Amino acid sequence: MKQSDYLKVLKLAKRTLEESQNWGEDELYKAPVKNISLPVQPQATELKNNNKLSVEELKNKVLNCKDCALGKTRLNAVFGEGSSSAEIMFVGEGPGFDEDHQGRPFIGKAGQFLTNLIELMGYSRDSVYIANIVKCHPMKDPSNPELRGNDRPPTDLEVSECSKYLEAQIAAINPKVIITLGKPSARYFLKTDMAMGAIRGQFRDYNGIKLMPTYHPSYLIRNGCVFGKKDQGQEVTKLKKEVWTDLKKVMDYLKTGKI
Repeated sequence: MKQSDYLKVLKLAKRTLEESQNWGEDELYKAPVKNISLPVQPQATELKNNNKLSVEELKNKVLNCKDCALGKTRLNAVFGEGSSSAEIMFVGEGPGFDEDHQGRPFIGKAGQFLTNLIELMGYSRDSVYIANIVKCHPMKDPSNPELRGNDRPPTDLEVSECSKYLEAQIAAINPKVIITLGKPSARYFLKTDMAMGAIRGQFRDYNGIKLMPTYHPSYLIRNGCVFGKKDQGQEVTKLKKEVWTDLKKVMDYLKTGKI
C-alpha cells in the first residue's frame, strides 16, 4: 500500500472512531470483514410479463419506462446503484431534484448523510445497494423540473406501477437485510400507517429477507442531526442514538446470524 493510501485509511478510521462516539459508541464498532472480489453475476429475476431479467437488463428497462405519468415528465430515471451482491439494501421513497438531474439515488444533502451513516457502519456506498420505491421524480409542477422544492410524495397508483421494478431489484440482488428509510418506505413494505417511532428498530421478515425500518436522512437533518458535531442537545442526541441502535442491530445480525 502506498503511503498516501495508508494515510487515507488512518484518517478515515480516526474520523469513524470520533463520529461513532458522537452517535453513542465508546469504541469503534467492528463491522464484518469483507473479502474484496469481483461482483458475482446477479440471479435472473422476472417481472409480471415473465421476462427474466438481469440487473443490467432491468436497469435498461427502467431507463426506458413510460408506464406512468412520472416517466413522461422526469429528466432521468433513477434505477439505483451499488453492489449487485450486496448484503444490505437501503430503500427510500423516490428521487428528488438532484437525483432527477444526475440519475443517481441519494446524492443531495440526505444522500451525503446516508453515505456518512454507511461508512460509520464500516461499509462503502459501492458495497451496499441504494434504491427507491419509485424510480422517477414526483413533482408538484411537472412542467418545471428546474424548480427546487418541487417535490411531492408519489401517488398510490405511481407506487403500484413502479413496484414491479423494486420487487425485481430485490429478487435479483437478494440482500440479507433491507433497511427502509422513512415512513413511506416502511409503509410500502409493512402496509401500516403507524408512526416511525413505533415501528423503527424492530426486525421484520419480507419474503425471507430481514427488514429494518429506520428514519430517513432528511428527517434527521431537519431535526438538527449533524455529522462531526458534539453536544447537539438532548433530543438530537436521543434521535442519533436511536438510528445508531437500528443500524447496530443490522450489523450484529450480519455478523452473528442472530437477532
